[in-house]
Amino acid sequence: MVLMESIFEALAPTVSVLIMIAILFYIFAILFTEIFGRASHFEGDAFIHDRFGTVGNSLITLLQLLTLGGGNKSAGAVTRMYPAPTPA
Repeated sequence: MVLMESIFEALAPTVSVLIMIAILFYIFAILFTEIFGRASHFEGDAFIHDRFGTVGNSLITLLQLLTLGGGNKSAGAVTRMYPAPTPA
């Protein structure tokens, strides 16, 4: 009985955190769609458009990057256009 009460008490804060994470993901998906999906220098790149062209595609790509499920290709395509600065 105590275990069930504890689970129900922990349910509301857990759901609240999950909702906050979902909102944060949605904000970043919009940001990535605007930065990468609609950027003029990525206009001819079908790979970037497939990954960041819409908010839904950006959400999927962000989830893949978070879970390391095939995100290497997406990160590689972006870093080719924005290489890391080298120390002087």
